[in-house]
Amino acid sequence: MNRIIMEKTFEKSDDEMNQHSQMWWDVRYWLKRTDPNQMIPANLTLPPKAPPKEVPYFGRVPVPPPNDFPEKFSNFCFHSLFIKDEVIRAMVLIREECNSVMAKYRIFETNMSGKICRVEEFKQHQAASISSLKHQTREQGWVGKLEKIIRQQFANVGKGWFNIHEHSKETYEFGKLKKFLLLVNFMMQDTVLTLCKSSVKEFKDFILSYVPEETLIETTAKIKNVFKEIPKTDADVSDDGDLDPCEDDLPEAVECKQAIAAKFSKNKNPDPLFELDLVLKPGALIPAYSTPPEEVVSKIRQIFEDGIKVLTEIPQLEPILLSKLFRSLAAKTIKAPVIPHEQPKLPDKNKKADRLDDNAWLYYDFMTIIENIERAIEPLAAYVHTFSAFKEQNELNPDKYVSSLDDGESPISPEELKADISRLLKKEEELKELIPEQVTVSMFLINCKDIRNSYAGKYQTIVQKEIQLIAQKAKDTNFKITNEFAEIIETITREPTTIEELTDTKKYINEIGIEIEKQKKAIENCMGVYGICDEFQYEFSGSEQSDKWVMFGKPQSVMKIIEAKNAELEKLKESMTKKMEADQEEFDEMLEGLLNTVSNFNIYKNAEKFAENAETAENVYKKIQEFVDMSRMFNAREFAVGKEPTDYSSV
Repeated sequence: MNRIIMEKTFEKSDDEMNQHSQMWWDVRYWLKRTDPNQMIPANLTLPPKAPPKEVPYFGRVPVPPPNDFPEKFSNFCFHSLFIKDEVIRAMVLIREECNSVMAKYRIFETNMSGKICRVEEFKQHQAASISSLKHQTREQGWVGKLEKIIRQQFANVGKGWFNIHEHSKETYEFGKLKKFLLLVNFMMQDTVLTLCKSSVKEFKDFILSYVPEETLIETTAKIKNVFKEIPKTDADVSDDGDLDPCEDDLPEAVECKQAIAAKFSKNKNPDPLFELDLVLKPGALIPAYSTPPEEVVSKIRQIFEDGIKVLTEIPQLEPILLSKLFRSLAAKTIKAPVIPHEQPKLPDKNKKADRLDDNAWLYYDFMTIIENIERAIEPLAAYVHTFSAFKEQNELNPDKYVSSLDDGESPISPEELKADISRLLKKEEELKELIPEQVTVSMFLINCKDIRNSYAGKYQTIVQKEIQLIAQKAKDTNFKITNEFAEIIETITREPTTIEELTDTKKYINEIGIEIEKQKKAIENCMGVYGICDEFQYEFSGSEQSDKWVMFGKPQSVMKIIEAKNAELEKLKESMTKKMEADQEEFDEMLEGLLNTVSNFNIYKNAEKFAENAETAENVYKKIQEFVDMSRMFNAREFAVGKEPTDYSSV
């Protein structure tokens, strides 16, 4: 009987069918938006209850006259489609294919398995799902399978009501094949509508599950996303009972239970859906997102529109099966939901012909998704402005900072540099606590790692430059001390040529101990600077390490040189003393000759030889002066070598 009613329905015009369909959707819409308690009038009076019917004696329903069965059966067969096995088998197989499409396929990909992806990657996933659905619902997929079913089942029907090889358009219009294909077209439309509703609902629930009710932003690192709580059922409470802490539980057990309860809690915050990077442009304080938040909305909008559009391009079976009867170039497609360009107007109750748009539900679901995405991106603008708190780090210039430390009349000491390095390392750790590598804001996972590393890298650069500055100070001090020791060694090892030089060398050696003690303190301080470099694990080259230990051993090497030099000087002193004594003997002989000359000076009495005598007297006077100087020199040398001074009073 239901099939007969359906057949009668198919005999109606398309306008009547659309009108009935619209009335059904209007009723569903009003039922959905109207409070059930307001639908029953307060003064409603029910009619009296009908009296019970008499129980029939026979288990059959009497048929009132006229009851001409052959005529009625003939009339039924004329109006019914289900008069051939081929038709029934075809309808069963078509229904199976339609049910398979509704069960297997969806427009959008919502099974992301908790994967966090970038917006472009998400778009590619959805585009792949839409492309797959497009392939599965065209001639290569669903439509092709339905065509194959009909051709196989109707292949041997031959001429008659269901001739798929009909050449006459007029015969086809009055035949049952047209009604059959119209029924198949309605089944396809119903399948597409159901598929669309299921896909849209799943996609809407999927997107909304990631959007929090509220996002509270305190600092760059402290973000709280508040999601709507799901009420617990009795089963949830009983399951959670095993995780309740007991009095005799160890602290580790309590912590473990809390961690398990939090991980598997029904109200656990979902993982973010999208991943965004923060990019800091040169000279800017406030960073920007790798993908502008507005672009997220536009791409979700485009994904939804592309997905719905695919359903509107599914071809009808009629032109494909009966290509000889339908030679129009314009492809006919089945009726599918379309997103309205503007908000559908509510029907006027006073106008019976005024109806709600068939696709109103699609418009409202679409706008729900877009509005929630727009609400989800609002906290992103507030979050990037939290980076204004790092103005100091943003304006910090490592080169200028380090150069200012060693400028001026009083350069910074290695100990002060060490203290500054400790301060900077502490500030770096504080910065890393203030700026996380990743943080969840609304439905987005924000990567702050680049900015975090950039600001922390400035501190690291300054620290490295300061460590290099300490190392340079150590090398400069090493060079200075080494040069001073080189001068000491050069003075000590210089070979004396006279007793005076020998005496000066010995005196220098005797007094150099004070200078070496001063240099030892300088070496100790320099080694302390090297120790600071070791604390910061600064690596010197092989030659620089060798220079450090050479400097450290300089005092000892100088003492060895002095010890050897003293022995050498003693030998040199003996040889110089002997040479001096020989020179003194020669001097004594020359002195004796001079005394004889002076004692015989009275022979120069001839006035005529005044000029010659004057010249001789002048030469003698010069020699006397030379002998006086030489006597003083010999006395000084005798004193230097520790001998009793010779009496040269005769000079």
